[in-house]
Amino acid sequence: MAKRRCAYQLVGNEFIYHHPQTPSSSQSSPFHAERSRSNGRDPNSDNVVTASSGARLTAGASVVPPPAESGSHLQPVRSNEHADGFNGEAFLRSIQDIGQTASTSSDHGQSETPHRLVTQQASMHSSHLMLMKSRIMRWSHLIFMAKEFEPIFAYMKKAHDQKSDPMSSQLRQLFLGCKSLAKAIKLERATTHRLSPVDVSLPSQVPNRVLADRMVASYFAYFESFYRILHEPTFLGDYQRYWEHPETATAVTRLTILLVVGIGSSLLTDSDTSTGLRTVIPQWIHSAQNWLSGPLDKDCLNVAGVQLYCLTLLAREVFQIGGDLLWVSAGSMIHRGMQIGLHRDPIHLPKMTLLQSEVRRRLWATILEMTVQSSLDSGLPARISADEFDTGPPANINDKEIDESTTILPTRPETAYTTTSMQIMLLRALPVRLQILRLLNSLHTQPSYSDVVALDSKLVEGYRSCSSFLQANQNYDGSAFHRNMLGYMLRRFLLPLHCPFARMASSNPVFYYSRKVSLDVAMAVIISERDVIFSRLLTIGGGMFREGVLCAATTIGIELIAQIEGQRLDGTLMSASLTREPARRALLRAISMAAGRIKEGEANIKTHLFLSMALAQAEAIELGNFSDVTIAQSAKKSLELCHELLSAQTLSPAGDLSMNFADQDDWYKDLDLDFDFGLFFPDAFSCGP
Repeated sequence: MAKRRCAYQLVGNEFIYHHPQTPSSSQSSPFHAERSRSNGRDPNSDNVVTASSGARLTAGASVVPPPAESGSHLQPVRSNEHADGFNGEAFLRSIQDIGQTASTSSDHGQSETPHRLVTQQASMHSSHLMLMKSRIMRWSHLIFMAKEFEPIFAYMKKAHDQKSDPMSSQLRQLFLGCKSLAKAIKLERATTHRLSPVDVSLPSQVPNRVLADRMVASYFAYFESFYRILHEPTFLGDYQRYWEHPETATAVTRLTILLVVGIGSSLLTDSDTSTGLRTVIPQWIHSAQNWLSGPLDKDCLNVAGVQLYCLTLLAREVFQIGGDLLWVSAGSMIHRGMQIGLHRDPIHLPKMTLLQSEVRRRLWATILEMTVQSSLDSGLPARISADEFDTGPPANINDKEIDESTTILPTRPETAYTTTSMQIMLLRALPVRLQILRLLNSLHTQPSYSDVVALDSKLVEGYRSCSSFLQANQNYDGSAFHRNMLGYMLRRFLLPLHCPFARMASSNPVFYYSRKVSLDVAMAVIISERDVIFSRLLTIGGGMFREGVLCAATTIGIELIAQIEGQRLDGTLMSASLTREPARRALLRAISMAAGRIKEGEANIKTHLFLSMALAQAEAIELGNFSDVTIAQSAKKSLELCHELLSAQTLSPAGDLSMNFADQDDWYKDLDLDFDFGLFFPDAFSCGP
């Protein structure tokens, strides 16, 4: 059978890709200077051949046409089981351009003239591949290395070298005391988490029915809106049957129910309830992981098994269990999905019910979304190619409108809000996010600034379309959580996209737009629309919920210091004080969030420590009395608070602050937390060419 092309219909041709004329000149890219190994060519040479992730676009080119009057949301063309197929060439072209333009740009011409100024300003061991504890560094690690933080780096090195200094000695004691507590906490959790797989019999594992019902409702109200994994009526039927006859439930059904209950419980604000479940939920996750990894059990190679796999990844992210390894697991998730044919649209498969077809389309869209999010967090490529799947988008319908007996799908306008709307909006923005990931991770591409601005334009236009849709549906069943979550999952891709250029804006005004976008996105993450549920998720979650906040908080710290330095040089430090208040409040909020994460069970102190030092640095420069003492005092205050919070977590005795430091010369780079203090000395942790 000839290979079918992807089949999507995009109302309004939202993502038809345009190929404007290549600009005669543009700024060259600092991306290689930021994170990749040299490809053997001089990055400053005017003869570097590039393979851009997208066609060269002028910064001011119209990339996304205005939406059609009827709306600009994905709307599948359907009859009885897609008898007429799809009409999705527009969306197909936008996906295929991701892979095709890379080869065409290298085949048909030279790169745009690089400007040595950019490469020189962004030179950060451009010929080295940076590693942290044997792993490729994430974007949040690279943001920490901004020049605005050099005084902090310098002081930490000085504190390490001056072992006899009283303040340095106190910091060493506090830091190693926190390390001792962190190790004790991790050891306790490892012992609890890695117990023998639990008996998944619900009566002995799940809370009482009333509480379990609350958790299930919480899961479907919040998480399922974005990751369409389960068909709610089908799940609730299995859930009800289990409570009536638990002995008849299969292992995958029991584990699915456990994970739904567990994920839903994460957003409960009842401290007693959440504390009681905190120890047992990791065992549920490990039990699901063990069942899925059975080498001879093929029961997991079906739709139910892939659904359980997606739930397991989501639970790991929410509860910070191997959250930094989700990219590896996402690759396995793609393989499982492909092995059962989720990457092929149901019209190519043996006949099945409409419900089964829709579940498969939703599940594949969820796999794609989890893949791009984990790719962004890990700083590694999305392991999926556009020509490897042709599954269409899900229908814009509510769960209750379809069941096993449905033979004709109900038709709804694309402007109508349904329980699938959030996923459809995320899917619409998939092409541009894949392009961004390709640009960020390419080893042989030197993108121009016009490439960055063009991708920014496409993503921002897509986000605005989503915002307009939600504003037009004020009476939908969503909430501030849904608006915050949608914006977070889309806009956070702009931070690493603009990061290398934003860093140069203070010395080259050409890149001011990147600086502004970075600050706007970071502020939106930290100071989001007021919502207790979303704030709690950012406080307890790992993976993208942790990485995105870290990038945003660090960006705000850089901006606050840069603003103060710039205004001091301009002589406007006093008159412009009010302009700095939003960034100052946001940084204070980020420090509070870091403390909240420790209080909620995180053993990571470095985010709180680093942001506290950054704020102290900014305030001292503002007052004109900056010195090493300023950083030292803020570090001491932060470490004392973190030690207190960590002590409340562990059952073991508090960390010994009088421990022998003879073997602890590298104390400043020894905690396995957000970033390694060894990054202050990157030469010692880099792999040369």
